[in-house]
Amino acid sequence: MRNQRRQQISLSKPEEEDKPTPRTSRSSSSRRIVTPRQSPVRIERSTLVIPSGSPPGRNLVRRRKDKIVPRKRIREIPAFAAPKTCRGGGRAVTSRNLITRGAIKISGRKEALLVLLLSSIALLIWVYFFSGTLNINEIEVRGNRRLETSYIRALSGVGENTNLIWANSGAIISSLKQDPWVEEVRVSKKFPSRLVLEVKEREPVFQIHSNLHYYLVDENGFVISAEERSWPGLPQLFLPQALELEITSVLEGEDFHSAEEVLEHLPERLRPLLVAVSVTPEGRVTMHTGPGYSIILGPIEDLDRKMELAVLIVEEVVGKYRNIEYIDLSIPENPVIKPR
Repeated sequence: MRNQRRQQISLSKPEEEDKPTPRTSRSSSSRRIVTPRQSPVRIERSTLVIPSGSPPGRNLVRRRKDKIVPRKRIREIPAFAAPKTCRGGGRAVTSRNLITRGAIKISGRKEALLVLLLSSIALLIWVYFFSGTLNINEIEVRGNRRLETSYIRALSGVGENTNLIWANSGAIISSLKQDPWVEEVRVSKKFPSRLVLEVKEREPVFQIHSNLHYYLVDENGFVISAEERSWPGLPQLFLPQALELEITSVLEGEDFHSAEEVLEHLPERLRPLLVAVSVTPEGRVTMHTGPGYSIILGPIEDLDRKMELAVLIVEEVVGKYRNIEYIDLSIPENPVIKPR
């Protein structure tokens, strides 16, 4: 029996040496492991040596060659290139494990924040809508001169138990505009429980005597009210045709617009004297004064010049000669003053 010796591949393993525990340098960007610099780092590498005369793949001997690396070649090793095993032989903590654990922690934190957010929203809804904290307890009214404050509050339809958020501004404005004196309304909500109503009332510029009543009319021809007595200090308007007036109706036509244009150009000096304005069917306008004389303006043309002449004549002539019947300014170049 022929003895055959088999050459086995013997791989030489480097003897385990006590290596110092790498220290960790913390930075803001990444975690790096730095090899300590107390002693030179020994890097081992091995080569396979095939003896002569041996068949391929057999009698392989691994020889170890050691090499000493100078200190200057020591460099920082990134965290991802760190050893995958723990010192105590436990399971290595890989980047995937770290990501999984972080995801679990992040997911739990998000759920807690979501629960806290929903709870806060539910609490706010209960406080604002059901606890009575935002119930209106004060209604402030501004801008009213003729209408009573208590009347405006009652007309708005806002009660004491009305929630400030649920108060409908459009409905409040519609309710207040039911009164003909109210022209504009502005609603403001002042948290937590105050409502502000800013009211703009209509201003009458004429009163028209018709059907035993004095109808008050604003500058747009809107009929505001019907009074049994004459409104003190408000000039009357005499139109050529009889009118059937009703509250909230609107006057239209050249006659009214002619009289309204006279008021727009009327100087402050003549306003206290004016008691009435009349318009003839031909469109001629006459102003009637308190002292008893009239100022005939004629057609609605060149009103600014006619008003300047009227002020001059009233101050210079009427002041000296009070017994004047009328002043005719139909032709500004040739004014006429007729005494009584």
